[in-house]
Amino acid sequence: MSVEYISEWLMHDLCPLDVSHLKVLSTNAHVQVLRWEKFAPALQTIEALDFVIPWARTGIDLSSLPNLLLVRMSVTSEAGWQTALDALSTIAAPTSIRRLVIYRSFIGRVWCEQLDSQLACLPACTAPTVELEMDTISGALTVGDLNDCFPHMASRNLLRIVDRVDNWFEDATVNGLTLSQISAPDQKCLRAVCKPLRYAIEPLIFGPASIVVDFYEPRLEVTLSFLETLGRGNTGWARCSRTFDIRNLVPDDDAFMTLDSYFAEWKLEVNDQEQMIRIVANFLNTLDGLDDVDLTQDDPAYTDISLYTSLDRLSGLRRFGFVSRPVTSHRAIFSWMARIVAKSPRLEYLSLPSARGWPDIIEILERENIRLTGIAFSHAIPELFAYLSSYSGLQHFAITSPATDPLADVFFDSVLPRHKDCLLTLSCPAYYEGEWCLGPRNLQVVSQLQNLQRIHMCVTADDIHTV
Repeated sequence: MSVEYISEWLMHDLCPLDVSHLKVLSTNAHVQVLRWEKFAPALQTIEALDFVIPWARTGIDLSSLPNLLLVRMSVTSEAGWQTALDALSTIAAPTSIRRLVIYRSFIGRVWCEQLDSQLACLPACTAPTVELEMDTISGALTVGDLNDCFPHMASRNLLRIVDRVDNWFEDATVNGLTLSQISAPDQKCLRAVCKPLRYAIEPLIFGPASIVVDFYEPRLEVTLSFLETLGRGNTGWARCSRTFDIRNLVPDDDAFMTLDSYFAEWKLEVNDQEQMIRIVANFLNTLDGLDDVDLTQDDPAYTDISLYTSLDRLSGLRRFGFVSRPVTSHRAIFSWMARIVAKSPRLEYLSLPSARGWPDIIEILERENIRLTGIAFSHAIPELFAYLSSYSGLQHFAITSPATDPLADVFFDSVLPRHKDCLLTLSCPAYYEGEWCLGPRNLQVVSQLQNLQRIHMCVTADDIHTV
């Protein structure tokens, strides 16, 4: 279990997770979880612990985990090294720890001698095997020299030099650590299953996700290290991800030629010259095969709408979206959108920012007999629900600010039943408790959505136990 992004949920009184039988824990830099009252029972059961020390901070008492078998510690900064030594000093003799895996991004002779001196305090009969995960060896220090830097550990034959790996969890759970009670034949069968199972699950986890690499000076070293890790191909990200997002860097043209397809994004800035806007608009207008357009305006300081209105030759779109933060009310924007919709009889998906421009566009949808299969908008209006009630076949429905309760009745009574056999995604999260929330009033019609794959709705406090 990793706690990096779910700490608030774990601490909540309503969290159903029981950690009293926890065996393997990866905390990243969040070692403070071991001091949470909720994790007190887990201190007696944890057998494998993985954590990171990025800088000098409150340490960790390894003696508080009496059944610990494996410790994996990553020290990612010079400032955190003393914290790491302090953590190692808490290993009580005799210790149950059998493997101590230590990674430091830069290994030097002084560092090795300090570590060897610290570990020499443990009795020979109970001292763990020490594995050094290495990326870079400093200066004249070679792998052969490491035995000289670790005289105590080398003399006991307790030192190993290993490559940095990403599948530590598999090693921890399969190599007899958390499964010490399982017989050897059963462990052999489990090992045979574990890797194929990983290859089956990884595409489901990493396939839909995007790898984002942002090049800027403060994190340049970290970014390059990340790319090296991807290049080794030992992670699920490298094996299964299909989208690679590069920011603040233009790759070499020759690299582009090796790709089957790629997506280029141009962000319009406040200080961009008008000539640049015209060049981009003229280029987009020449793309006869363009059928998917998604425009985003998220800079409040940018008020020039000339780029959008100059895209007057767009036609035959299949998907069309415009997002504005803050929500735009510029009449010219909606007039331009209406013209685009009128020239796109094959339109399937439409996403618009506010209610003001919808009536004109809905009129065009009805006049041209365009039946959308996907729609996203910010506010409910009667004209929209009247249009959606006129046909069936909607697959994706999203509304970000369903604030008017009377229209909720119209939606659940008249709109949703028309599309109950084909709707795949439904998103209508309410800002406050009311008729847009999932409850007894609309539960029956929502339960009839047999093909629904994703739903995003809110519930009222009173209905939590009755729904």
